Amino acid sequence: MPGVVARGNMRNSILALPLVYGTSDVIPDRALWAATVCLGILASVYRYEEVNDGSEGVSVVAPQSAFKNIHGDDDEEEETRGIPRNIAIPLRQVFNDRGEAMFLQCMAEVHGCFQSGIEVVTRCQEAVMNRDSEVLLREMIALKELVDQLPYVFHKISVNPSAGEQFANPVEWGQRYAKFSAPLSKRVPALSGLALPLFLLMDAFIGRTKYASFLGIEAVHLRRWLPLNIRAFIAAIEHHYRIPEFVKASGDTRLEGVLEGIIESYAGERGFMGTHRYKVYGFLEVVAKTGRAETNGNAGAGDSDGRPWEEVHHTLSDSMKERLSPYRGEVKVEPQQMRGSFEECRFQARILDRQIIDSDSSRSTGMVTFDLSNTGITFQPGDRLAVMPVNASHEVAKVIAALGLDQMMDAVVPVEQNSVWARFSKHTELVSKRPSTGLTVKDILKRGHLAPLTKDILAISEAPQDVWDRAFDLTNLAWLPKLINLEVPRTYSISNSSTELLPSMIDLTVSRTETARDTIFEGVQPSLPLYGVSSSFLNPAPDTMEYPCDTTNDDAVFIGVSRPIQFQLPSSTTVPVAMFAGGSGIAPFRGFWQKRIQSGIGRNILFLGVQSREKLVHEAELRGLVQHGSLELHTAFSRDRRGLVFDSFMQEMIEQEMEPRYIDTTIIDQGRLVSELVMSKSQGGLGGHRKGSRMWIGVHGGVYDVTDFLPMHPGGTLIVAASAGLDATKTFHELAHDTNPEVSSLLSKYFIGHLGTKPQNGSPEFSQLYDMWYQYLRTNIESLTTLSFETTNILEDSKIWFSGGMLNIGGVRKFYQFQSRLLQNGFATLFGAKLQEIYLKISYSLANAITPDVRLPDIIGTITRTQSGANAAKAMREISEVGQFVSNNAQTARFHENGILKFAQQVTELDMTFLEQVRDEAAQGMDAFDLIASMDEPTSVKQLKLASYLLSILERIAARLEAYYTSLSQESIYRPEIENNPARTRWQNLRRKVVDGSFFVLAKSLSLSSHGNFSSGSQARPGINVDFAQIFSSAQETLQLNPQILQSNAGVQPRQPRRLADMHIARAAENTQAPSTFESQQQSVALRRMSNFITTNMSNIRRLSRLPAAYDFNDIMA
Repeated sequence: MPGVVARGNMRNSILALPLVYGTSDVIPDRALWAATVCLGILASVYRYEEVNDGSEGVSVVAPQSAFKNIHGDDDEEEETRGIPRNIAIPLRQVFNDRGEAMFLQCMAEVHGCFQSGIEVVTRCQEAVMNRDSEVLLREMIALKELVDQLPYVFHKISVNPSAGEQFANPVEWGQRYAKFSAPLSKRVPALSGLALPLFLLMDAFIGRTKYASFLGIEAVHLRRWLPLNIRAFIAAIEHHYRIPEFVKASGDTRLEGVLEGIIESYAGERGFMGTHRYKVYGFLEVVAKTGRAETNGNAGAGDSDGRPWEEVHHTLSDSMKERLSPYRGEVKVEPQQMRGSFEECRFQARILDRQIIDSDSSRSTGMVTFDLSNTGITFQPGDRLAVMPVNASHEVAKVIAALGLDQMMDAVVPVEQNSVWARFSKHTELVSKRPSTGLTVKDILKRGHLAPLTKDILAISEAPQDVWDRAFDLTNLAWLPKLINLEVPRTYSISNSSTELLPSMIDLTVSRTETARDTIFEGVQPSLPLYGVSSSFLNPAPDTMEYPCDTTNDDAVFIGVSRPIQFQLPSSTTVPVAMFAGGSGIAPFRGFWQKRIQSGIGRNILFLGVQSREKLVHEAELRGLVQHGSLELHTAFSRDRRGLVFDSFMQEMIEQEMEPRYIDTTIIDQGRLVSELVMSKSQGGLGGHRKGSRMWIGVHGGVYDVTDFLPMHPGGTLIVAASAGLDATKTFHELAHDTNPEVSSLLSKYFIGHLGTKPQNGSPEFSQLYDMWYQYLRTNIESLTTLSFETTNILEDSKIWFSGGMLNIGGVRKFYQFQSRLLQNGFATLFGAKLQEIYLKISYSLANAITPDVRLPDIIGTITRTQSGANAAKAMREISEVGQFVSNNAQTARFHENGILKFAQQVTELDMTFLEQVRDEAAQGMDAFDLIASMDEPTSVKQLKLASYLLSILERIAARLEAYYTSLSQESIYRPEIENNPARTRWQNLRRKVVDGSFFVLAKSLSLSSHGNFSSGSQARPGINVDFAQIFSSAQETLQLNPQILQSNAGVQPRQPRRLADMHIARAAENTQAPSTFESQQQSVALRRMSNFITTNMSNIRRLSRLPAAYDFNDIMA
């Protein structure tokens, strides 16, 4: 099938298939479901080819009708009308595309991982029937291990171009496979993960009761489409012998802990649902900007900003909160706000021991052991432990003395409803399972973030002024939780592996952070350095042990387990594993080698860099592993000449004098070994939309050059590139990056400066114009960046253009649809309503400041004439010729193969160059705001200068569009001189002209008659200057063509969210040349603003455009 699709001959091949009767003697009952699925695949690919046949975009000929001659019988259903009644069993995917393959493989592997899950769930229910807690515990742990694997499978759909065969290009997926997966009608379900029985079963297992969200309603709807036996099984789990109810009634903390782990692994922020949500966000952002909105949810239904991926993000959040509600109560925050907060610490454990693991007398690095008895916690090597720290008693004592609270430690502090402290109080009650009377002064000082005394200005700025005005009032302590914020948990890699069914302990390798105190405190006792809050809590310095401590090892500590998806042992126990660590970075690898020694025979190699021999941690354990041949150790000491060298023959670490070195030197020394273990992989371009350029992003007012970070980004380069050159603060918040200390730490390494601030001119008109121009420039950059996703594929991906050594019609179709969308919409976001809005307001300012009769450049007229001129028509005719090579006309494409490739290369390069030119022009306009704001002139003069300059910029942009179409019209597919067989190419071109009749035009004799078809070779160009009345008339016509904008302003009720099948049907509609959802919404926003502007300034517009006073705006629009 992929080969037939690539040749563009799919419908011919389906028509040639023999008819297979659906009787029981031909298709046995056990094969009926498979036959139905195969019929659906063939019907879908037939419909896809029919809709995308090369006439849906730019086309100057009639649509193809050769294959629309099968209308079906009168009683035929709409799903199959027009599709031949043939059936075959396809053994491969349709497009032979990696995105398609990875999506199908992901669904298959998800069910493959859960194959034993049906039996495990059944045994869980049987254990409840028998009231056997031990069996239930064992089966629930087995179920959690299965659920833990789901996020790993999902990550095989990678948007990272360096992911090899796992790379699923969002651009390709959105324009090909996503359209193919559309349902045949609104009556049948769409292809969606919601319909997978696995997730419907897990929802029933965990006791989900709310299905009110959009995706919840769709899940219930799609569940009705499942076979009866699956529906009956899910209903039995949902309504009989419910596992969550039994666990709660048992009071067994082990069962409760394991169930909590299942909930987090399945529906938690770092579990499968959270991983899926972030994957969808990055995937759909690229898809929505490069074509139609390919969403499986409520994308764009309630969206007004043209960012449907954010709407989907929120829709998935609502679905997650419904799953969590039976265990968390009413979830009042978005799931991403739970990430990195106390919400992730849903267990309590006590510290069992603190051990010395090196020869350092100061114990800067130590091992902390938590007792997990009766908690139900499970973990795997590579997992991390989140710990809620407690402030040191001597630091708390200083704050108590400063605030005068020494006699009020047990006083209950009032907290605001729904505040962070209020949610933490409720969280404490749920986790400890003990009723709480509220937070005391002691609780807040122990759990709060105590601002450093040496940063008094910073400490003051962290609290609002009204809090300081009421501070230190001991009769009402409501100011205390506002003054002191809640500490956030710290995350540490787990340093051990366990073979027990339920692990009894967790080890952490913790390096204590120390900072010298300010010299002003030298005479203050105790004269201790500043210690990290969490690291000194877990691994306190020996010097602090002499001070009284009100926190003992018996006090429970809030903890939680998280799983980094990209950091785990390979599934095979025989493959070699190389580990690279520095200092306490060895922590996760201790769990790795313990697990590998328990279950595998693979080779384990550790490269370890530390400062000195005294700080070599776990030395005795490492030497033992080396002697037993379980580990190869290569060390580097940066401040010590006493080196250790691994002797592979003696299986021992040999003492050897050597120069101090860093770990990179050791890696180079072992270069041959490393080269054997690591396979190089070619990297894509590291820059922005052009190779070799730098990629900058803005976050919270800072600018960061992330070019060198791109190869390391876990999500790949495309997700970062979608925000290149833009302020990505909102995206960071949506993805919970701004609360992730790891992201903040990495980002600081790439800081290069601050974003410029908005010029302050004191004029509302100046401010509004700045905002409009800023949005125009942002839209330009966003369009340029996302356009590069498609052009990069067209220019560089040979898999798009060739399949099996022959020209792939899929590549021709992709280029045709891409260029059709650009030409037919005339770069709508740049030359549509958004530009006209700016032009209208600038013209209004000039006409209002000078005279209504002032002659202004006809920007909109120039754009309109360009888009309807001879050059644009010629360019569209050439793109239409490309469409003729698509689908069942593909046989002639081989005669123009080189011409098509050359044409696509030249045209896409012109597209990028043109958008870069528009970007540069708009950037000059942005610079003008700063320049004019700094002038020492009256506001009215500065506004006049600014409007005149920006109008000149718009005139240059319109001229750029004219030059673009001029250059585009010079390109042609017909280049026989570069083809492999020039004569055949010339003959095919001549044959086509003979068939369509265009060849005989020159054979007609000329005649002069009064009614003859005569057109002047040249026409006088209309005047390039217009007055404000003409400009307003043009804006009026634009709004008349979009009456829905006025209706929305008149208070029309928003449309109801569509069903999932409706969304898919709309997505795969025939008008594939329509603008993307992002572009459409940007147009709508600009039109609404323009309408509001006209309404607000109607009196002045009447004066400037000489409209009768009796005219009402609604009358004009009518």
